[in-house]
Amino acid sequence: MSKEALLSGEFAWQRYGTVYPKAVNIMRKLKDMYDDILSSVDVMVMPTTLLPANRLPVSDATPLVQMEAAKGMTENTCQFNATGHPALAIPIGYVPATGDKNVQLPASMQIVGRWHDELTIFRLAHTWEQASTGRNFDDSEYHLMRSGKMQYARKVMVALFTLVG
Repeated sequence: MSKEALLSGEFAWQRYGTVYPKAVNIMRKLKDMYDDILSSVDVMVMPTTLLPANRLPVSDATPLVQMEAAKGMTENTCQFNATGHPALAIPIGYVPATGDKNVQLPASMQIVGRWHDELTIFRLAHTWEQASTGRNFDDSEYHLMRSGKMQYARKVMVALFTLVG
């Protein structure tokens, strides 16, 4: 854990002591919501991150600049740290970098399952890895993936159902 995270946590605890209990209550509600979704499906599949990775800040960057570079990178992952649902990210190919379309960055999908059902996640991930060779997503496909358009989601789900059988 970084010094910035420890100092931020201490600052928040001293100034906003009632926030943590509220957050615990929200996490319980969030867990119940995911449990409800997962009662009707085996797993949830989603992008691990919504955007390609940012450039690393320079080594002597201020803590604020470092935190800004990391902003938005855990929007699809952090809630499962709180709810305890098992989640696994696996590589699915490459996407163009935001600043330079000639640079290809790795992309991954996240498979989220029910409590104590890691085996289903592992089976799906294994099936995907056996059938996939990794690929590059062009700008139009990546735009659909980032914007959450249903056409792309359907295409991914069809591919997954075909693989799993």
